[in-house]
Amino acid sequence: PGGAPAGPAPKAIPQEQAEALMGAPLLGKVRKVLPEKSYGFVTGDDFEGDLFFHFSESSQTLHHPGCQGTRVSFVMANKEGKPRADHVEPIKCELEELVGSQLGGTVKSYNPAKQFGFVVSPAFDGDLFIHASQNDFSSWQPQQGAAVNFQVGRDKQGRPCATGVTAVGAPGPRAGPGKVGQVVPHLLGMLSELSPVDVASTLQVAAQTSPALAAALGSVSGGPVKRPVHRWQ
Repeated sequence: PGGAPAGPAPKAIPQEQAEALMGAPLLGKVRKVLPEKSYGFVTGDDFEGDLFFHFSESSQTLHHPGCQGTRVSFVMANKEGKPRADHVEPIKCELEELVGSQLGGTVKSYNPAKQFGFVVSPAFDGDLFIHASQNDFSSWQPQQGAAVNFQVGRDKQGRPCATGVTAVGAPGPRAGPGKVGQVVPHLLGMLSELSPVDVASTLQVAAQTSPALAAALGSVSGGPVKRPVHRWQ
């Protein structure tokens, strides 16, 4: 799926607030980006509602659905009789400042065998760690370059990491029957240590005992897992 999630409809800024802040430098966040239409919306710290911005009046790093939640600076301008954001630029924050924030970004890399990878975002410098133990990848697998939404959380050592990672435009994570979402990461770890013959045998058993588990394993192993057909069937 592509594009940004629909989300709530943009809300107009009250006229009194727009008039009072016209021409003022402001701070806020990117709420939504529509790359196919070359525009998006920001919210502000000092006003209610959403402010339109066009890609021609903003930094190129904000022209991607993965920039959702990025802190920005901008100027409120009057264009064609309507308030809009001009000179929209991202503000880089330290990861510690962003813990608990919902952000958008891009998958830089992900290794399904080792169950970890990294995401990047205009909201911060550097890479943010992803691990399967803190996400549900049972129904999809992060791909390099994919736009994602996530929350900045902490790992067991207290370091910032990406949690609740979902593909932009896709429904949130869900666990299948029998807590499939919790089982798959552990099975993938075991499968990575087996020979090809043993892997094939294990997948056949999974297909016979749990169709939901077979579908989840197939989605991350590169293809569907077929149910074995016995001679007496």
